[in-house]
Amino acid sequence: MDAYQKNLRDKWFFYDEDVAIFWDGDKLFQVQNDGKIVDSFEENETIATVEKAEQIADDYMVEKLQEEMSDNADDIEFQFRNPDLFRM
Repeated sequence: MDAYQKNLRDKWFFYDEDVAIFWDGDKLFQVQNDGKIVDSFEENETIATVEKAEQIADDYMVEKLQEEMSDNADDIEFQFRNPDLFRM
């Protein structure tokens, strides 16, 4: 593997459910699902190392997972509080 291929490979971080985050080597991250860009975010400062970029990507994924779990919990709570769901 030449230096270009290694550099490009180091900029991708892969997760479950066909989610990948591409880091541009500076401040920008693009979130892809099944090969399509679904979100992007930018850090305030240039990221100096691949390890730091991977930590930022991991933190993003944890945050999004927590948001999704919270949204689902709100939906479940609404279902139990809605009396119409229990009418027959």
